Amino acid sequence: MNPLFVLKIYVFLLLSFFFIYTVGSFFNSFFLQKRTTYELFQKLTIGLITVVSAYAIYNTSGKTILLLNFLLGGGLILYNKKQINLKFFKKRIRIDKEVKYVVIALTILYVLQLNTMFSIFNGDVKLINPDYSFYSRLSEYLNISGNENSTIDYFLSSNDSVSPYHFFDLWLAAMVYNFFTSIPNML
Repeated sequence: MNPLFVLKIYVFLLLSFFFIYTVGSFFNSFFLQKRTTYELFQKLTIGLITVVSAYAIYNTSGKTILLLNFLLGGGLILYNKKQINLKFFKKRIRIDKEVKYVVIALTILYVLQLNTMFSIFNGDVKLINPDYSFYSRLSEYLNISGNENSTIDYFLSSNDSVSPYHFFDLWLAAMVYNFFTSIPNML
């Protein structure tokens, strides 16, 4: 196990968290609302859906089931247009105090996940679940073809129809795979 590689993934995890948090905070600031206990969850959810959907729309040239997320979000903004906060550009994005606890939790989960993937004593890669291998190949296929179907068919890719499948998590894995192309089966 290469310590530099482990550190690189950890830094990517933290940067991704703060990027998703910032995107979610930006879109969450469109609405006037009272501070709630689930605001951090709301910001992270909105940010994750926005980032992954934008990546999928970009890679498929708009031919994705995740385009519905933007249509639903736009509809929600239009429906609530009376509640839209027009001063969101003047408002600075503030970091919630709970973020430090999430960073600590991410660090603990990252270390626990490393333990399931690598042997602590000799650094060898452990055998992973065969489903992970299929999902990593499907994520790679999504990046290469931009075609949302569950058949990994590079040669007969004339079937470019969109088929229903759990593409949100696969596009998330494809986005991460795009940054770390040397480890597709580790995702």
